[in-house]
Amino acid sequence: MVSALFGIDIALWDLKARKLGVPIHQLLGGKVRSKLKVYAWIGGDRPDDVEIQAKGRQDQGFKVVKMNATEDVGWMDTPSALDSCVERLKAVKNLGMDAGIDFHGRIHKPMAKQLAKLLGPHRPMFIEEPLLSENIQG
Repeated sequence: MVSALFGIDIALWDLKARKLGVPIHQLLGGKVRSKLKVYAWIGGDRPDDVEIQAKGRQDQGFKVVKMNATEDVGWMDTPSALDSCVERLKAVKNLGMDAGIDFHGRIHKPMAKQLAKLLGPHRPMFIEEPLLSENIQG
């Protein structure tokens, strides 16, 4: 639900900027940077070929990628179900790249905590949506 609201918000800013014939950054207070670090998406729900996809993005000039955290993980699963995410992050890091990990809010709180702890030593650039925003206590 929150993602949909953000999408609408962005679309409204875009429409207003087009109507006024100005760049969006001008509506938001003006340009503040001359350079911006960006990333490219590489992983789907079955990201077995993350290293190949990351290498392809690296060849395009990207230094950072974003990928799914897990394949299907049960509400309460075994810790070994999380190992493949760590291995995929390590594969990207071994290419000399950074990676952001998107949990998509689909992992239950105890599993998300375990996965974040396992990923920590490998220093992901960010972890996105470890829990759904509706999970206030999380």
